[in-house]
Amino acid sequence: MQRGAERGRHAGEIELKKLGHLLHAYVPAIGGRIPAPRYLEVEAGPTLGSESCGRCGATGELGEVSVRNLDKGRAVQLPFIAVHALASHGERFYEGSTSGIGAIDVDALKDVLNYEEYRIGRLLTALLAHTALVPDHLAIAEEMAVGVVSCGECGDPVRLGSFTVRNCYSGASTSIPYLGLHALVEHKDARFSALAVDGGVSEGGVAMRLVREILGRSPAYQALGARIAGFVSARGFGGAEPCPQHLVVREHPAGEEVCAACGEVLDGGTFELRNIHTGHEMHLPYLALHALMSHGEAFYEGGRGRGWVDVPVLQRLTKRTWPMVQRLHSG
Repeated sequence: MQRGAERGRHAGEIELKKLGHLLHAYVPAIGGRIPAPRYLEVEAGPTLGSESCGRCGATGELGEVSVRNLDKGRAVQLPFIAVHALASHGERFYEGSTSGIGAIDVDALKDVLNYEEYRIGRLLTALLAHTALVPDHLAIAEEMAVGVVSCGECGDPVRLGSFTVRNCYSGASTSIPYLGLHALVEHKDARFSALAVDGGVSEGGVAMRLVREILGRSPAYQALGARIAGFVSARGFGGAEPCPQHLVVREHPAGEEVCAACGEVLDGGTFELRNIHTGHEMHLPYLALHALMSHGEAFYEGGRGRGWVDVPVLQRLTKRTWPMVQRLHSG
């Protein structure tokens, strides 16, 4: 592991910080205040004193948390210092004065926490709130209705009605009730339920595979993928283009991976893309870059797992400066 002092300016992975804050919120032992959703079982072991972070020196509780997804039968166990590394530094590695140095299985943690459902819910919410920012490959139409319904999970009132999201290029579309969006954002759950006046419960679900296809397919993504592929030397990519001075690419080849969409055999490793001016970075499997470049897909799936590329963040990362920095300098 390269420690912070050796890496220079470093802002970490924004996505990992979001993941860390999500996990932190479920762990009361380290200050979390949000009840775990129905499908999660969160158990924090006894605190055994305190330890400090080898990166920033912050001191926190010494202990471990175990999180199990009851629907998927999958669990992860992490020391508290690993949660700190994610939430505070956007790091895949932790270094504690007692726990030592360790790596976080980010893909497993995302799967256990239903991170994909959460991120898609937040994306849909943003698109509904800022219709002027809806990308060219999408169209959204709301179908309002009078009244509210109570969420069967938390009891919160949610307005009736739904919205339709359509991919303008493929023609695929789906209708999602506002209660389904509430479940994705608030409970990170594709399943949703409503309480009836007589006490009964009606259930439904968001078609996640279809939603992934609609949101994540765009011709514009192919151009972005092709550009980045020029900086990557692994099998199946260009590797002949000089990397811009503000970007650094580090590659980590490892075995083989097979794209579920087309069957192409790829390197099973990962690469890091870092903007040296802002310190922001993104860590992606080669399969993700293949999905962008070859299929115009933000979502990727292979024998080792699946995931989603946050394309807006990737686009900002490849710019010379982060948009906020640009605005500050121009002002």
